[in-house]
Amino acid sequence: MAIFNVIIAQNNFFRRISMKAELLYSGRYSGSRNTALHRHDGAELVLVTGGRCGNVVPGGSLSADPGGVFVIPPGLPHRQIDFGEVGTVYLVFEPADTAFDLSFRVIDASRDAFVPVWIGQIDALYRQKAPEECGALLSLLLGHLHRLETAVNALPMLPESIAAAIEYLSGHFAEPFSVAGIAERSSLSPSYFNALFRRHTGQSPAGYVRKLRLAYARRLLLGSRLSITEVGEQCGYPNPNYFVRLFREHHGCTPGAYRAGEGARADNLD
Repeated sequence: MAIFNVIIAQNNFFRRISMKAELLYSGRYSGSRNTALHRHDGAELVLVTGGRCGNVVPGGSLSADPGGVFVIPPGLPHRQIDFGEVGTVYLVFEPADTAFDLSFRVIDASRDAFVPVWIGQIDALYRQKAPEECGALLSLLLGHLHRLETAVNALPMLPESIAAAIEYLSGHFAEPFSVAGIAERSSLSPSYFNALFRRHTGQSPAGYVRKLRLAYARRLLLGSRLSITEVGEQCGYPNPNYFVRLFREHHGCTPGAYRAGEGARADNLD
């Protein structure tokens, strides 16, 4: 129980976001053989523990080194390609009620002290047939991964004005945005706020908002039946032409093509 108390204390932000999920199964892999094209009913997290490997999906591929975590959406056909001897731990889960982005990507957790430990513990708990403990730790893991990607875990090290701005933007990214408006909330001039934000996050406020919007767009494209125009509107882009152009610039394909890649799971997989 002590370890769970410590984990929960380190995830105050997680409490504001729903990350409930049910583990379906887990396992470990060690070898150098490529897998056949396959898919899972649930979403999958794959932690690379040794070597280097890639995952090929319809329309693209990604690779990862030790500490990288593949996020693979439910039903997406994929094939693991090993570049020599590889070790992985995988978790397949049902996202019952979660704000976690399930789009295909790699999360770099190579410098994180918790992710590899928690994934290993979840796998061990699964083999011990402890579903409640698996679910509890899995929910915390998803919350922590979310924080890694949004940089919320770094808030205590940031100036109060920047930490407050990041937290605000994380919940209001789809609303009309201006640097001047956010700077005013922090009682700073737009130019100083912009420079301070860049210094502490490595990106501009506009770039951070764009990242949040496009991540949400990917989730809506794969997890909803909204039209492309409606997805853009939900993400803060009321002009569909601009949304499509921006999405293509950052992902190399249109929103429709991105959604079609998920739909390709119904095609012949051989």
